[in-house]
Amino acid sequence: MITIIFTYFLTTILSCAALSTDPGVMSSPTGSLILSGRDIVLQDPTQPVPSQTEVSLYEVLRNITLAVEFAENVNKSANDRITSSIEYIQNVNKSTNDRITSSIEYTENVNKTTSDRISSLVKYVDNVNKTTNNQIMSSIEYIENVNRTTNDRITSFISDQMNTNKMSQENDTMLQLQIEGMQDNYDSLLKNYSKLMDAVETLTTRLNNMDQNGQIFHYDFETLFVGGSRVLLGEGRWVHFTDTGNSGLSGPVSIPPWRATGQSGVYNSNKNEISKFGGTPGTHTLFINNGVVYTILPFYVTKTQNMTLTMNVGGGNGNSDGGYQIIVSSFPDSDPTKQFEIAKFIAGENGAPNTKNDGTYSSVQFRFDTTKLPDEQVGNHVRLTLGRSKNSQAHVHFVHLNVGSINV
Repeated sequence: MITIIFTYFLTTILSCAALSTDPGVMSSPTGSLILSGRDIVLQDPTQPVPSQTEVSLYEVLRNITLAVEFAENVNKSANDRITSSIEYIQNVNKSTNDRITSSIEYTENVNKTTSDRISSLVKYVDNVNKTTNNQIMSSIEYIENVNRTTNDRITSFISDQMNTNKMSQENDTMLQLQIEGMQDNYDSLLKNYSKLMDAVETLTTRLNNMDQNGQIFHYDFETLFVGGSRVLLGEGRWVHFTDTGNSGLSGPVSIPPWRATGQSGVYNSNKNEISKFGGTPGTHTLFINNGVVYTILPFYVTKTQNMTLTMNVGGGNGNSDGGYQIIVSSFPDSDPTKQFEIAKFIAGENGAPNTKNDGTYSSVQFRFDTTKLPDEQVGNHVRLTLGRSKNSQAHVHFVHLNVGSINV
């Protein structure tokens, strides 16, 4: 297009000049000029200079020539920039494709790692369930053998007494001593039977409180044994871990799977509302006057655990407000006295919800994980400890712990 314009102007100028019959020369009154490439040169330097009109035409021609050269340079620069942009876009596309490929490979590795961990967890749960079932069956068989042995002894004793009705007074006295001895043995067997029932109940509770993944543990205080029999307390009645309180019952007290130091127990309040997990009404609430109440949880510490602890606390006996102190810790098989803290929560401290002295309970929930625990805690047993944080009686309605897994 630029060449066409140039040609047009050149033709017009030459036609308008019409000063010579030679297409390569323009005439002037005093001499001739020759168009030579981009320059205008006098053919005869001795002749007078061209007219002003001729000079102007020559200058226009020269400017048009320079404009054409400039346009060609602009086109060349534009082409170079377009080529550079295309190369840049190709490099960006290649870099993007490399990153997408790397992300896909990373995702595939994460999926494989997750599948391996799920398989490992399922195997662990299967082993726990198998071990628990074996322990329950062993305990039941032992109880049956104890009962069979006791019945055999009683039957044998009665048979012997029927055969010795004609014994002398001295023999009767000896027999009486034997009877008392047998009664002592029988009482001892009943106590052992009660302990075995506690063990079976503890194992059964742990089994029932685990879901299929072995990750949910739920404990309340509805399970209560007194003298080997499961009981529910009447309203306004309580028992301690160490005695039967005002319940009117007799025999040793067991509240599986909990143990206590100090003075603690369960109470059926006739003044306050007692709750279970999910908001349903309950019968028993744990009370803590001093010391602590604790249990050993049936799993071990890893560095990929994410735990959520949910509890209802306070409001179990009038307006008494003893707060709460919750400690999750671990200990090795070799030394249960070594307690390593995992998490600790105290009513009203470090953002933990506070309890109230108006007779109502509070729902609290805490989340924590094990990813930053030192290596010495990995593989340890887990212990949950409950205590009070204020100078009054503390109350716990239930404990619900969800143990999840973190992909790392």
